[in-house]
Order: sequence, then C-alpha cells, then structure tokens
Amino acid sequence: MSVLDNVEELVFQTATQIANQAARESWLNDKVWTQKLLSALGECGRQLGYYVCGGGAEQHGGQCEWLYDLVWLKNNNGFIVDVPLILESEWSTSYKHISEDFEKLLVGRAQHRVMVFQQKHVDGIFGRLAEEVRNFGLTQAGDRYLFLGWDWSDKTFKSELLVA
Repeated sequence: MSVLDNVEELVFQTATQIANQAARESWLNDKVWTQKLLSALGECGRQLGYYVCGGGAEQHGGQCEWLYDLVWLKNNNGFIVDVPLILESEWSTSYKHISEDFEKLLVGRAQHRVMVFQQKHVDGIFGRLAEEVRNFGLTQAGDRYLFLGWDWSDKTFKSELLVA
C-alpha cells in the first residue's frame, strides 16, 4: 500500500479543513465548495513557493485557471521547469463527467495528479479511476494519483493514492 507524501498529505488535510468549514457554515452549493477548496489549495501552493494558476490565484500574483482547475508551477528564468501538482474537480455525480475531467490528468505530466469528486459511496469511483490509469498506455512507473472523494454517506473526504 502506498503512503501519502508531504504534498498529498497537505492536500488531504486542506480538503478536510474545507469540509469542516462547509459543515459549520452549511454550504449548499457546489460552486462555493469549488471556490473555497481551490482557493485554499492555491494558497498552499503559494506558501510552498510555486506559481499558482487557478483558485483565484490572479488576485495573489498568479494567474486564472490554466489547462486544469488548479496548477502549481515551478519557474526559472521564465521557463517552466517543474509541475508539482495538477488538479481537476468535478462535482457532478455522473461518472461520465468525472471521467472526462480525470482524462485531463491522465495526459498531463506532473509530480502529483489530484482528482476531486463527490458520490454517495466513493469506493466504486476509486476503482474505476484506477482502472483508467491501468489501461492508459502512457502511464509510467511512479506516476502518482490522489483521488479525493466527498462521501455523502458519512460526510467526509476519503482518499485513495495510486502509484503506478
């Protein structure tokens, strides 16, 4: 079984904090969830010294959404030299919509790929996403995917890490 690294643990803990805030403040719409989660994770990237795209980053010296819902970049002398994190979120419960967003992560190159979604029971979605990774011909050994599912049944974020 794979263990979350420091970045993945930070992402999971931040998502859990946002979920707790949502419960305290009784958020009822997905747009609020998305905005708050991406903003908090964008701030995490900034604190780690990355250039952030998405999550309201344009208000803090970054830029608006670029390619993915959220991207952390490492730049040097005007060049992108690393992509520590790419993230997609899909709040529709339709697997078709979740998969369409996840496919962007499949074709992306980054140290960490994060997929956020919601479902009554997330475990089945974890399995289907893992199957997509296994069937993708360009998957490389060491590719890291963090699946974060908001599980309605117990009102918590559950995570599963897949390292190819």
